[in-house]
Amino acid sequence: MTTTELGTVSTLSAWLQSQKSENTKKGYAGAIVAFGRWLRLDPELAAAELLRDEGSAHAMAHAYRAWMSEWTDDDGPRFSARTCNVRLAALRSLVKYSKLLRRTFWTLDVKDVAVPKGFRLRLDREKLAQLIETAPNARERAVLGLLGLRGCRIGSVAALRLQDVLRAPDGNVSLRLRMKGQTSATTVVMDGASLRFLEQWLAEGYVQGDTVFGMSEDSIRDMVRAAGERIGVQGLYPHALRGSFATNHLYAGTPLPVVMDLMNHSSPTTTLGYLNSDTDAQRAALRGS
Repeated sequence: MTTTELGTVSTLSAWLQSQKSENTKKGYAGAIVAFGRWLRLDPELAAAELLRDEGSAHAMAHAYRAWMSEWTDDDGPRFSARTCNVRLAALRSLVKYSKLLRRTFWTLDVKDVAVPKGFRLRLDREKLAQLIETAPNARERAVLGLLGLRGCRIGSVAALRLQDVLRAPDGNVSLRLRMKGQTSATTVVMDGASLRFLEQWLAEGYVQGDTVFGMSEDSIRDMVRAAGERIGVQGLYPHALRGSFATNHLYAGTPLPVVMDLMNHSSPTTTLGYLNSDTDAQRAALRGS
């Protein structure tokens, strides 16, 4: 370890000890560990990078803030505004303690994580049908069907294994899916077009390896983006298809508790958050009133 790194360890330890509250010490220590994971460095080395110079501190804090508050494919931002602010407060406190910033100071608090442009992108049933009809092969139709006609999350689709396709004696089919935030798998019912497209892919006998589709999440994102471009929809992403599934069912009059179960939501607020009333829908409603 270099002299600079040894100095950083000393600064880091003294900074943590200077905190008046044990809860603050624990929270700040965890924040530095998380910051290190983001940089793929030990906490001490991550702190050394942060404290290298004023420009480095500014640049790294801004990049870290952007990454933490980035909107992902899984129902929202990577971290809540509160988590972002606690971690940023820790970095800011450490930099201030080190006296690295003498005249300037950054303000990066996250008031609220803004919904990125395009997140509310939705496809109606006609457009979804067109999306799947133009798919070049059975595997792509099956993946698009699970995302847009069954509302599955991208992670669940990528991780689906052959043994997760459950067939009951009465002929009904269910899927055992790994859901966001759950340690155990959840069983969901299958039927209709999404099941038909999945069965067509399985019937071709090309499934090899550990998963049904043999695709990573990044590969699925690329496939969905290309599928959207084929029908003139730019910037299509997997979670927009899950949102389309919920929106189409709610607009079609499917009872909210049923849509909640289909989406594996525990709160009706989460399900209703998928609704996206565009100006065309609003004008249609006014014309019918």
